Amino acid sequence: MTEQTTGSVIAGYRIESVIGRGGMATVYRAEDTRLGRKVALKLLSTALAANEQFRQRFIRESRLAASLDHPNIVPIYEAGDADGVLFIAMRYVVGSDLKDLLARDGALDPERAVRLFTQIGDALDAAHELGLVHRDVKPGNILITHTHEHGDHVTAEHVYLTDFGLTKRTSSLSGGLTGTGHFLGTVDYVAPEQIQGKPVGPAADMYALGCLLYECLTGRVPFRRDDDAAVLWAHLIEPPPPPSVLRPELPTGVNAVVARAMAKFPEERFASCHEMVRALADAVREPGADSEGAAGAFGSAAGAQQTRWSGERAVPGVPADVQAGAPAGPAAAPDVDEALGQVGDQAAAPVEEWAQAGPGGDWAEAAWAEEVQAPDADAAAAEQWGWDGEGTSWPLEEELVAGEVVGAEAPGAEGPAVGPAAAATPQAAGQAPPASRTRRWLLPVVAGLVVLLAVLGFLLVRLTGSGGQDLTRTYRPGNSTVPLTMRYPDAWSVRESPGTSAVVAARPDVAGPVFFGEGTDGGWGAMGRLVGSSPGEAVGAYLTSGFTAVDPASPTFGDTVIQSLPPGTQLLPGRRTVTVGGVPAVELAGVAASPAGGASLNLLVDVVQTPQGDQVLLAFFAPQGEMNAQRALFDRVRASVRLG
Repeated sequence: MTEQTTGSVIAGYRIESVIGRGGMATVYRAEDTRLGRKVALKLLSTALAANEQFRQRFIRESRLAASLDHPNIVPIYEAGDADGVLFIAMRYVVGSDLKDLLARDGALDPERAVRLFTQIGDALDAAHELGLVHRDVKPGNILITHTHEHGDHVTAEHVYLTDFGLTKRTSSLSGGLTGTGHFLGTVDYVAPEQIQGKPVGPAADMYALGCLLYECLTGRVPFRRDDDAAVLWAHLIEPPPPPSVLRPELPTGVNAVVARAMAKFPEERFASCHEMVRALADAVREPGADSEGAAGAFGSAAGAQQTRWSGERAVPGVPADVQAGAPAGPAAAPDVDEALGQVGDQAAAPVEEWAQAGPGGDWAEAAWAEEVQAPDADAAAAEQWGWDGEGTSWPLEEELVAGEVVGAEAPGAEGPAVGPAAAATPQAAGQAPPASRTRRWLLPVVAGLVVLLAVLGFLLVRLTGSGGQDLTRTYRPGNSTVPLTMRYPDAWSVRESPGTSAVVAARPDVAGPVFFGEGTDGGWGAMGRLVGSSPGEAVGAYLTSGFTAVDPASPTFGDTVIQSLPPGTQLLPGRRTVTVGGVPAVELAGVAASPAGGASLNLLVDVVQTPQGDQVLLAFFAPQGEMNAQRALFDRVRASVRLG
């Protein structure tokens, strides 16, 4: 937006100085010319103001937020549209925000965290009681002032929760999307249901609060990744490292508190912020009594949601029979989340052991200590993830899992002596090494070989099973506006829509209604049943040429693509370049989810622009847990496309 100059007046507020800038807005210190008071004036970008739907929603929701009256919520004085400029006038708070505090002081003392989160939680609970959800709880929206007096009560640090301007009534929420498919929220703190475009309620704020607590206690966000897509994926399927592992002096009971607040399923989180803060206070102030109870609470709550998200498997993408070949107990798991990729946290530690890891633990503490001591691991993580927004391939879960299991070594297990020190070790001629020492290094080696063979065998089956299907059939659309052919396996068949779209899939009778928008539930009821019973059959490709061509560089490109996909589809940030029919294409990743919740499909969406200027959309779909298994097949189908 155009920078406002000092002294300019907007909606009766005289600009004095800039407080902060963001991607959507700039906040100024200003003076109310009518009342003579200082205000924080937030002016939204002109690009957003030009969107009529967004403009109306902004004004409506800002007025809802203005109805909040709570000592820990920044009051909104006015919101509106002044000659095409959207603005919010709020109380001017002298102090800093939690983001600056963490940057200056690092991880917080647990008692200090309890005091701050008591106030943050009170503010959120007050909003939730009015049917409002914040949707963007993050350090930058937590303002902190000092020596606030209220009657006889004096608080050394007083917290204000701000930026309720994009809040919305719970009953009208639809995930993290605006009406035009824009994502609302900050990726480091966004709940899984927001990412999937599912209905969002107070539990989404609870998840963000859990992420915020994690950062305050450890000094780092739960998921540190190389791009936003990787962070969103981690929110969907991975637990972060336990807080007490990254910061051993923390009471281990805080692990269970954070784990429950960040549970992948909304119903498994705390029912209120007050309940979470009370559990945090108990864990912090009674460290001697929390270890066993915290572990039990985590195992029953977070452990349940973990297995549900990973398809009843402790390691995503690896079947139980393969995992059974791994060394039992902690020795099967240690690793470093940044050094070995994005599923490291989940593969490294069975979730039941999350809450137990801490100063008294052994393997987990040693494994995550390696992360703290390896600041150069980011490059390895980027290489393992394999896609940075400009690369040539999305990652395979199994590649990361294989790297972790194969590289695992039991902490405390001594390997064979090597190097000069070994040569100097006195040993009687002909004397065999002690049996205990031999077993000590031999058992981990044998176990590692067993795991290596099992994982390699599994990968061979997974990566060649679907990819090895012969593309015996050829599809030439009879309803496409762009002449093309595409080959597909014998197990798939075709269903065309009355328009210019088609589904080529294992079960087009089920997938067709989802992509064609048929039925009272958009086809999601049958799709949900298929995903639950036979997820390997809920795969295929969706093809359409009936949409308006838009330049991929245009800011409306993503919105145009979404309109050709099932309602509620969420596109993840980032894109890559692929080749379809010998023509460069833009590939986006996304998630299509049932509006009623439950079923969802992961998407790889290729948008091809032909030399004649036409555009074709080719979207490959599969349930979570199946996409990587089908990647080889999808790549071969894509390579078979011929245009013209």
